[in-house]
Amino acid sequence: MAKKQGIRFDRNQLDFLKDAKGKLAKASAATVATVGKFALSSIMKNVTVRAYSPSELSSKNHPYARRHGSIQTSGLGSRPPYAVGTKSGKFAKSIKGQTTNQYEYAITYVQNESTQRIVSGTKVMLPRNPIVQTVQDRKFKTALQKAMTDTFKKKVRNA
Repeated sequence: MAKKQGIRFDRNQLDFLKDAKGKLAKASAATVATVGKFALSSIMKNVTVRAYSPSELSSKNHPYARRHGSIQTSGLGSRPPYAVGTKSGKFAKSIKGQTTNQYEYAITYVQNESTQRIVSGTKVMLPRNPIVQTVQDRKFKTALQKAMTDTFKKKVRNA
């Protein structure tokens, strides 16, 4: 019978893994916070665009009108269909971002009349959810992934 060849490690020989685990956990937490702020800034860009005046909306055939069945992107130019124009700023001020734990950065709305009208829509206006729709955007996903990778690598190196 052939004798098994190999090597065994005991816990004391693997202490370096405990150190690595701690460094990776810190790098991970720092990455979540940094990338969360990146996501929040992207969302804020989409909710602080210049608002269309009533005459501009009329000339664009009211692109957000429910009667169309969907947002008419042809009149919006380079603006994403889920962008929200700033009139009073209540909607943008209702968006909050914070690190809830080392694995999560939450971006939420504070419920008020403005958020209700925009996110749920009205009888005449279609709903938009800039938080969800920004995060689902392909360009955003690519930028977020790059920011996450770059940040994590930098944090691990500096840990």
